[in-house]
Amino acid sequence: MTSPRIPSVALAALLAITGIAGLWSVTRASQGIDFYQMWIGARMARETTDFYAPATRARMGEEYLRRAVTEEQSPRRLAVARFRRNLEVLSTPFLYLVFAPFHGTYERDLLLFQMLMLFAFASWVALFARIYGYGMSLGVLLFAFLAVAFEPTRSDARVVNVNHLPILLLAIAALFTQRGRFALAGATLAFAALTKPYVAMIIPLTYMFWITRARWRDLAAHASGAAIAGAAGLIASSLYFRSGVIWLDWLREFRAMPQSTFDLDLGNIALAVVIRELTGMQASALLLALFGLITLVVAWHVKPRREADVLAIGLGCVLFQLGSPLVWVHHLLLSVPLIAYLLREGDRRRQLAAAFALALIATAPWAAWAALMGSMIQIAAAINVGLLIAFGAALYDLGAQE
Repeated sequence: MTSPRIPSVALAALLAITGIAGLWSVTRASQGIDFYQMWIGARMARETTDFYAPATRARMGEEYLRRAVTEEQSPRRLAVARFRRNLEVLSTPFLYLVFAPFHGTYERDLLLFQMLMLFAFASWVALFARIYGYGMSLGVLLFAFLAVAFEPTRSDARVVNVNHLPILLLAIAALFTQRGRFALAGATLAFAALTKPYVAMIIPLTYMFWITRARWRDLAAHASGAAIAGAAGLIASSLYFRSGVIWLDWLREFRAMPQSTFDLDLGNIALAVVIRELTGMQASALLLALFGLITLVVAWHVKPRREADVLAIGLGCVLFQLGSPLVWVHHLLLSVPLIAYLLREGDRRRQLAAAFALALIATAPWAAWAALMGSMIQIAAAINVGLLIAFGAALYDLGAQE
């Protein structure tokens, strides 16, 4: 007799295949506007001093435009080189080290990177689904939704960014955490934070949870792994750049980014920007402190159990997003680990809240509405309501474990 689950799994699988095909079509149509800067940055690191200086970025942008004309026949490389005449290479030194193996032609490396990111996407969804105890149909359905209807996924495919790599590292860290391999979990999280600092809040949040339970041995193992991996990453990237102060240079230039970079009209949908648009107040630091304090109070009252260890990974990402001064649409992929955690079997109210948050963060209908209304503030507000719902549902779930 045919299992009643088979048709639902088959339908979800069909949607997932359709989503993969659609994403591949989107990403292959892209010129690789974000990939180009990471690809160039890995080369530029070996060819110039004062890597992060504005004058260097402008000069090297013109140099790599000249090379795009002479080195290979690639219309995509030439188009993006013309667009990126003034390079915005402001990612971490470690990220450019990660791109060092991509030393072939632009077309070959772009194709290879796109294939790797699609594999990383499928891998992290599968890992989180396993960690959270999803059945086959729910896991495939989540992947299908993210591939077909989740605008952050499609936005990432259009610009060819690297977000799937740190999320895969988060999934691996969650697996190590679930299995009690805390040193390995700490090391993996450190590499993720060196790649994309947006995930760095996970580490102190995890330690906050453990301190409430006096889990000193677990904390020491995790911190040791994070410290060793972090030091190795800092040293390796500094050697690659041949500079002992490259990380200080990066931090200085990142802080000096012009305020215009954070404008809503450019696509920055951070809650701090919405508040600034409505009130004129700079609220990023205040928001991060407020949401961090709320989390601390709840954690101190609840004293999270081991079941909440993986919750800290997703919660740390969303906590940072709520307080960050800069959130692009493709950054919202980092909200998925928390929402996927909240969608696991159990409390129906928690699942309903997570589903509603996911729908809001998906952005597609809200983007159409914003286009109709001629303003970005509606879509930014809707997305941040979704993040706030996910944050509140996570704290509710944390309290339910008491």
